This record gives sequence, C-alpha cells and structure tokens, in this order.
Amino acid sequence: LLNAYRHESDYTVLSHVTSVCLSVNKISTDANPDLSSDIKQLLIKLLLLAAKRVGWDPKDGESHLDVMLRSLLLIALVKLGHDETIKEGIRRFHIFLEDRKTPLLPPDNRKAAYLAVMRTVSTSNRTGYDVLLKIYKETSEAQEKSRILGSLSSCPDKDIVVQALNLMLTDEVYGIKMHFMFLVVLA
Repeated sequence: LLNAYRHESDYTVLSHVTSVCLSVNKISTDANPDLSSDIKQLLIKLLLLAAKRVGWDPKDGESHLDVMLRSLLLIALVKLGHDETIKEGIRRFHIFLEDRKTPLLPPDNRKAAYLAVMRTVSTSNRTGYDVLLKIYKETSEAQEKSRILGSLSSCPDKDIVVQALNLMLTDEVYGIKMHFMFLVVLA
C-alpha cells in the first residue's frame, strides 16, 4: 500500500508517509530485528524518489513546503540509515565547520546533517558529539540550539545517549529545551 505513494510530491501527503515509515521502522526493529534491514531498504526506496527531487540544495522559486519537505525527507533517510544521505550530510557538516555561512548547509538542512554526524559517534570516537556541543555553546540562536539538542541523543551508542541525557540536567541546558532530547530518545 505504501508503494502507491512512491511518486508523491505533496508535502502534506509525504509528511504522513514519512511518519508512517518511521513508525513501521521502529515497530519492525523492535518486533523482528532479523527483518529490520529489509524493511528499512523498502522504506528508503519509498522516500528516495521524492528526496532526490528536492535534493539537498534550495532551488530558486521553490515553495516553503518544498523547503520543509527537503528537511523532512533528509531527516527520515538519515534515521533509516540511508548511506548516501548520511555521507552527504557528514560531507556538508565538515564544510559547515570551515565556513558557518556556507550555502551548502542552510539552517533547514542542518538537523539532517547533525543526525548523520551523530550516527558516527561512539564512546571510542566522540568527535562529532564534542563538535556539536561546541557549536551549541557558541551559538546564541534558539533554533540552532534546539536542532543540536534534538540530535545529540540520537546516537546508536547507549553510553553517548546517557551522556546527552546527563547534559540535559546541567546548567548548560535550560529546562525549556529538555523536552527536545526526551522526544528524540523516546522516538
């Protein structure tokens, strides 16, 4: 049934399809880990056509819904483990570190890049976590802080997730932002 939406381009429809895909992924991972990889590939295939259409880069004259759709699809593909999207997110993140004003990683796409970086973090390689935390401390923009906090606890390494949750209880993170990290952990 979901495959019927493979050629969909409407934001509202794809928003629901993406939500269903991420829910199916979570349920399948919990219920039958052996099938999880195959189900992820099916879900990636479903979203990939729309993601390729909007791409990573903003286009002249595109609607606000296309901007939101790009972010939604890139985040979903990273969460589903799509290698190309993860690699591209990491590549753009490294460019962003050299030039914070680069057009290659506009604010709307940063969450996808941050999530991609956090997929590479582990107890033995904390670089991505530490760099994101540094950006968090340096920025005064509330949206940027929220994007980073919402990404820090998305690491596959449980020890890093615990560190991110402990960070939430420190004075560095104000109580109002705590819900972002909880939402990511619960998702």
